[in-house]
Amino acid sequence: MGEEAGRVTLKLDREDQHNLIEAHPKTIQPVEGYWGRSGWTTVSFDGIDDDLMATLLRMAWARVAPKRLLG
Repeated sequence: MGEEAGRVTLKLDREDQHNLIEAHPKTIQPVEGYWGRSGWTTVSFDGIDDDLMATLLRMAWARVAPKRLLG
């Protein structure tokens, strides 16, 4: 995960990335080029509520966390 002023970059499942971009096109975008096709996604803090951000963080964590920690 990376962070720049006003946004964060997360790695999501490709299907989740696609669905979220369709639902929130002004707030959620794929990273340009190869990285975006690999699930890397930019999320703008403007226009996103705390519940959705928490969900996105959990999804990104579950994507990269060791299986033993996923329960």
